[in-house]
Amino acid sequence: MAVTPASPPISVAADRSTLVDALGLACYIAYSYVFWDSPLFLDRHDMGGAALMDGFLLVQGAMTALGALVLMAVWGRVAPLRRNAPVLSVFVACEVLAVALAVAGNHGEAALVSCVGFGLSGFGSSMRLGWEERMAVRGIAATAARAGLGYVFAIAIYTVVLMLPQAGACAATFALPVVSFATLLYQERAHPDDGVITPDPALGSSDAHTGLLGSFGRVPWRIPAFVALSYFCYGATRMNSLSSSLTATTLADALVPCVAMFACCAGVALAFLSYRKSVQTAIYIAVPLMALAGIGNLFLSGGAHTAVLFVANVGVEMTKYLMFYLMVDVIIKDGAPALLCLALLRFAQWGGSVLGQQAADLLPSNSGVLVAMLAVLMAALMLMMGFSGSAKVSAPARRSDSEDGGTSVEVASRLAAPAHPQAVEAFAERYGLSPRETDVLRIWITGKPMTVVEKTLYISQSTVKTHLNHIYAKTGASNRSQLIELFDRDAFE
Repeated sequence: MAVTPASPPISVAADRSTLVDALGLACYIAYSYVFWDSPLFLDRHDMGGAALMDGFLLVQGAMTALGALVLMAVWGRVAPLRRNAPVLSVFVACEVLAVALAVAGNHGEAALVSCVGFGLSGFGSSMRLGWEERMAVRGIAATAARAGLGYVFAIAIYTVVLMLPQAGACAATFALPVVSFATLLYQERAHPDDGVITPDPALGSSDAHTGLLGSFGRVPWRIPAFVALSYFCYGATRMNSLSSSLTATTLADALVPCVAMFACCAGVALAFLSYRKSVQTAIYIAVPLMALAGIGNLFLSGGAHTAVLFVANVGVEMTKYLMFYLMVDVIIKDGAPALLCLALLRFAQWGGSVLGQQAADLLPSNSGVLVAMLAVLMAALMLMMGFSGSAKVSAPARRSDSEDGGTSVEVASRLAAPAHPQAVEAFAERYGLSPRETDVLRIWITGKPMTVVEKTLYISQSTVKTHLNHIYAKTGASNRSQLIELFDRDAFE
């Protein structure tokens, strides 16, 4: 039985469904930047604006984390979120009400009202998980294509909104989450299964009936832990990064968040390109970018600060999407529940950011913030140093596969996208593998344990070992990791 590949080829056709998905996601991205980062809903001339924004962002971040936590607790009853109109409508209602409250408190006389609005917007932002869930079940390449195009389209939408008169801009902000919501539901009804990658049945069911503990057991905790530590550092400098919008006096100044969106688009692309080569190397690039950005955010201003803001967002988004891609493959290859995994990532992201912002507020000086931030980034880097340098990382720990002469090794879940069946056949032909050896290879390179090979092909463990020994001898590989690296190199050259 052929194993369904975890990801489509690197190139993704820009078909109509992809473009509509990207536009729908872009509507929400543009909304979030208009609401959170533009001067539209906070009086730019209020001398206490920076302090107010600090508090607003803290509330917004905390409520975003809370929304993700709620979805983690009830995922079994609401998944798939992308098709759950009642739950999504609650989040959209929160976003619309948030705009109304922000408009009411725009001039500083009702700061508490605006603060509640930012909190509601943070909670309602869990709607974005519906889009992320739709992307994730289509694989890494589809996720990268839709996310990257989404940021490009969002820049255009954001610019148009800010060029409108204030009344028109407010009306557009009301409409954007509604349009995004409607587009998501339409796409799920019109194109429910286009590009969806079905997990191998041998992995077992990933629905709610597996139980919460069993589902959490399939989540690679190193991934959200790294996200939490990284975003702790981002949160420590977040206020300083975004406060420039409060002093905007011209349209050009108000468009500063476009820099962040360009950086996000660059981060998505860099994460995807580097993922194919080596996750570990990509992390070694992203973490120093975040460190450099943190240093600059604390001590620079003006044009230099804007340049550093760009670097910060590239590093942050590169980190975010590297971990996103890794989680996508866990969802597809291990059959882990998509909504639970993605909500966990979101909770780690915003929980870490809130804690970082709080830590920065408690520390007495910028130098103290910098030392703390660099120490946390070093811890994050050390956490990820055990990852394979060939785009394969440990998902939940597997049982011993007893591959190399009975020696127990922890085999990483294969998070690099395996090739299509044609690539497997070409590889088998190149090295002279028999049809049965090809069947074993097809399953073995996905990172599944030996028991899956046995059950799928209805052969004994000793027979599996015999076939593996023949495969290793013919290819020159000495273990599974080397075999996967050889296969990837041949498949993508």
